[in-house]
Amino acid sequence: MPNKKKTHSLILILMGVGVLFLALASVFIGSSHMTLSEGFAALMRKGTAAQNRIIWNIRIPRVLAAVI
Repeated sequence: MPNKKKTHSLILILMGVGVLFLALASVFIGSSHMTLSEGFAALMRKGTAAQNRIIWNIRIPRVLAAVI
């Protein structure tokens, strides 16, 4: 039985990592045609005002709501 518990724990960890990876990826996916480097700059609040608004007011709340 310990092997089954270990397998379940591994599956749970992998699913959690998958959710985190997809959540991070979805912050950078959208219709604004922002490049990956522009997205990272906006994530650090160093992008243009529009890019910062898109990341912080639209995409991050959307991702957090989906994960919750």
